Amino acid sequence: MRRAEARDVLLATAAAGALVGLLAGAWAGLWAGAPAGRIAAVAALAMVPAVLRALPVRAAPALGGVAAALAAVLALAVAAHVSVGSLLRFDGGAWRTVARVLPDGLRAADRTPLPIDQGAPPALGALLIAVLAAAAALVAWQLVVRRRPLAALVAAGIGLAYRWTLVPPARPVLSGVLALVVVLAALALAARRDRQPAAGAGRAAPLVATVVIVAALLGAGLGSGGSGWWDWRSWSLEPGGTRIAALSLDQRYGRLDWPAKPTVLLRVRTDRGLPLRAAVLERFDGLAFAPELGAAGEPLATGGGRIRLPGTPSGEVVREDVQIVGAQSDLLFAGGRPLTVDGPFDGRRAERVGESIRVDPGLGPGDSYEVSTTVPGATPAALERASVAGAADETLATGTGVLDVPAWSTGRRLPASSFGPYAGVAELSRRVIAGARTPYEAVNRTESFLRQRYEYDETPPLPPPGTPPLVDFLLGSQRGFCQQFAGAMALMLRMNGIPARVAVGFTPGRFDASADRWDVLDRDAHSWVEVRFDGFGWLPFDPTPGRSAPNPASVSSTSYRLPPLQINQGSLSPQAVKPVSTAGTQSRDLARDRDAAAAAARGGSGDRPWLALLALALVLPALALLVAPSVKLVRRARRRRGDERARTLGAALELESLLADLGRAPDPSLTAEERAMRVRRELGVDAAAVYRLAAAARYAPRPPARGTGALAWRELARVRRSIALRRRMAASLRLTSLRHRPGEPG
Repeated sequence: MRRAEARDVLLATAAAGALVGLLAGAWAGLWAGAPAGRIAAVAALAMVPAVLRALPVRAAPALGGVAAALAAVLALAVAAHVSVGSLLRFDGGAWRTVARVLPDGLRAADRTPLPIDQGAPPALGALLIAVLAAAAALVAWQLVVRRRPLAALVAAGIGLAYRWTLVPPARPVLSGVLALVVVLAALALAARRDRQPAAGAGRAAPLVATVVIVAALLGAGLGSGGSGWWDWRSWSLEPGGTRIAALSLDQRYGRLDWPAKPTVLLRVRTDRGLPLRAAVLERFDGLAFAPELGAAGEPLATGGGRIRLPGTPSGEVVREDVQIVGAQSDLLFAGGRPLTVDGPFDGRRAERVGESIRVDPGLGPGDSYEVSTTVPGATPAALERASVAGAADETLATGTGVLDVPAWSTGRRLPASSFGPYAGVAELSRRVIAGARTPYEAVNRTESFLRQRYEYDETPPLPPPGTPPLVDFLLGSQRGFCQQFAGAMALMLRMNGIPARVAVGFTPGRFDASADRWDVLDRDAHSWVEVRFDGFGWLPFDPTPGRSAPNPASVSSTSYRLPPLQINQGSLSPQAVKPVSTAGTQSRDLARDRDAAAAAARGGSGDRPWLALLALALVLPALALLVAPSVKLVRRARRRRGDERARTLGAALELESLLADLGRAPDPSLTAEERAMRVRRELGVDAAAVYRLAAAARYAPRPPARGTGALAWRELARVRRSIALRRRMAASLRLTSLRHRPGEPG
């Protein structure tokens, strides 16, 4: 009997070895120089616990457990390039290296091309080997211990398909045939072990064979053109499988028509989230700002994959790692003023058109590049002393003709009637900047005026027939989104001889603290204003409420401060109109605090990490039960403090924390109305009043009326009472809202 059982284990081990060997051979293609020895060693180690556990001896369970622990240690040592002895001695440095494999490997996976070469981060290779070990252990366990060949085939198939999705095989037909032969051999061995026909596994053989061959052919075509019949980088869940263009440069001031399903276009890793500029629009064609027609580009060298921009701008240097996910564009996105751009530019033509960087052919999903950029540090006091050189534009189209605009420095201003249909806009701009002594005062007053007096609206009323859109926005509806705000400010400044233009790109997006990156959606498209000052160049200003510019001289910036003398003179806006959305900054600060605390904890454990592990094992459960409810109460108390705007928005944030704890965290890209509809649809609760009050508090030009904050919290209490007691009790024990900060409403 023992001999027959041993025979069964041997046959099952052979079947598992065939599948694990197939996986290991396939995964070796993920390295440019395949570490065959390490991959084979890890794959073999992963099978040992299952084999020992299945031996027909009494000590098999104990042997399997000990073998599993030792195999895990050995596999970690091989994958992370540390010695086995250091792990067994609980060496602090060795275990810290192992602990960093997962986070560092995931971070490197987003920006490292495959196959992996010698210069790639070692954590990524270690992570891939660890994943292979887990897959091999699962295959062996299902075949040798559980005697489930079909489950083992599914596990092997998933690992094989994932590998072929990452890097298509060089010879797909040969790879598919070889995989089919190995799979059939494993099925035959499993059937012989059971001393019966293959039964269910045998009936699954044709299906498995079809899947293997089709996966190989779809992974890479029969030709050698570099992409297969079905390139995985073009996969899309949108109807028709269309790939999304990055950005439209049209500024027609109509209504926003967001796609029904938000799409991530870019992922950016940087220490400072900046608006990403793609292009600038310097020509006003009588209705809207538009790109220069037929502008000649300045060729840029791309040697070694680096684009170097002429000039040496001063300011804070920021590095941005941009990965294109769901966009196609021949324009590069960068915050600040780019100095260098490193990426897949060998063989591409690059040129600078105005302030835009254009590459041909363009970039698409899967491409990435790194930008070194500078952010100017102009202050109100410095810009008060600065002048503007030349006219805003040699000409300015008004719909009825083309005008020469005198420069600000001449002191001459064209009569408002000269601007034809824009005469009322010219009169308004003169009233706003009346008495301004410097160009910066004019810029400051115009930006503050638009942020305080006009309302953000993604579906503003359409202008009457024959009325230019910006005229209706400024003198009629006084409602619009970023295009109207930016176009209006640039036009008002240029009418007075101040050089201004419209920049088009994206806001920084949404900061994902768990992945340490900014996710930029198609809904983050944005327009703002740039003004040119002597000695500083083009500086960003943002007249759109709820948005901010990385310029401490802009009233939109949270860094905006005025010296007491300027406040007393009253010539500048004394108080910044702060943007409401600061969730990204707060999330990044919390992430930095978390990382600093983790680093301090690792450093304090010395060479005895088991003490720290033991302490965590004992303390964490208590903290989870005691601290989490306390944190929720403290957070709720803080959200109820502040002015009317802060308390109103705090009620909405508290509602979304509750939804997150119930597993119903709203998509941060949804509008306030869409979030309320989702809550009603999924929970049967009417939360429209909370979201409506929050949206009004965020976008209204004036602070909410007294008592609005208290009303929002009363509505929140009503919503909480409407939710079932069972769900509320479950939510009180969950930590979802403490791990994930919901996006702000609206």
